[in-house]
Amino acid sequence: MASSLRLGAGVVASPTRPTVLLQQPSDPLPMSEDVPGDRSAQGASFSEEAVPHMDAVYRFALRLSASRDEAEDLVQDTYLRAFRA
Repeated sequence: MASSLRLGAGVVASPTRPTVLLQQPSDPLPMSEDVPGDRSAQGASFSEEAVPHMDAVYRFALRLSASRDEAEDLVQDTYLRAFRA
């Protein structure tokens, strides 16, 4: 029987299986926040300024990750953070 190592937070490492630890975000995104001003105007401004660059951001993310799924996730996270900023 192989022994296992408890890493904390319910994570158990096994000597026969590699352990992947995911880094927690240092600043979690709030689910909702009060933003002063007109949200529709903010959305329109974001669409005009950021959306035209989405293909270039995706190509860059695809080069970084070499995975379409990961690149899509990176672009989604990037644009969500940019929109909330």
